[in-house]
Amino acid sequence: MIRRPPRSTQSRSSAASDVYKRQELRGLAVNAWSLESPANAYWHNPDVAKYEFDPDRANALLDEIGLKDTNRDGIREDANGNKVSFTFVTNKGNKTRENIATLLAQDWAAVGVEARPQYVDFNTLVTMTADTFEYDACLLGFGGSIHPSTAMNLYRSSGRTHFWNPQQEKPATPWEAEIDRLADAFNATLDIKQQRRDFFRIQEIVAEQCAFLPLFTSKVFVVARNKFGNLKPSAMSHELLWNADEIFVRP
Repeated sequence: MIRRPPRSTQSRSSAASDVYKRQELRGLAVNAWSLESPANAYWHNPDVAKYEFDPDRANALLDEIGLKDTNRDGIREDANGNKVSFTFVTNKGNKTRENIATLLAQDWAAVGVEARPQYVDFNTLVTMTADTFEYDACLLGFGGSIHPSTAMNLYRSSGRTHFWNPQQEKPATPWEAEIDRLADAFNATLDIKQQRRDFFRIQEIVAEQCAFLPLFTSKVFVVARNKFGNLKPSAMSHELLWNADEIFVRP
């Protein structure tokens, strides 16, 4: 996931190329357009806004707002000659993520944007993204939740893990205020169908506003001998043994 820095102005860009899924993840991932995995079928909204990989469209949008490579060095500049350049941080030591960062930088370079990956240790990354906010952008992974109630700390404007416009005393934008209202409504009802409608709308708003850009969710495979019965693989952890009291061994 590409995380946008707090209180900054950035243009939207197309989603990253599928190369990292084919090359680095061996095809064992799918596009993610929200923080809910498609495996969590009841709560996953498949109809949110999607930003497909489209370099031609990205080039056209950058041209439209006046960011052009006027000196022909491969990097676009603004009207004052400043390069369109930024640094994005990610944690070092995670080789898959480091390799994906390199591929992302190549995608940005293809449309004339200089994106420089910076690898830092995890504790430094946490400090930068949760306390000092001294970063341009961040590539990181988020663990999912089975029930949305455990994720509201991220969606609420006052939540500790609400990483866009962080540490708010009140919603900074009308759309964040609307998410807060939906979160309150979600927690105030026991009607699971109404909860689903409220949470689907939360996912729609976040995608429309592009508060962050989800990239992919990895596929998970589970293996068991055929002598075990009543196995029901699930997005819940543990994926295979969550219903251990119902599993039996065939004679």
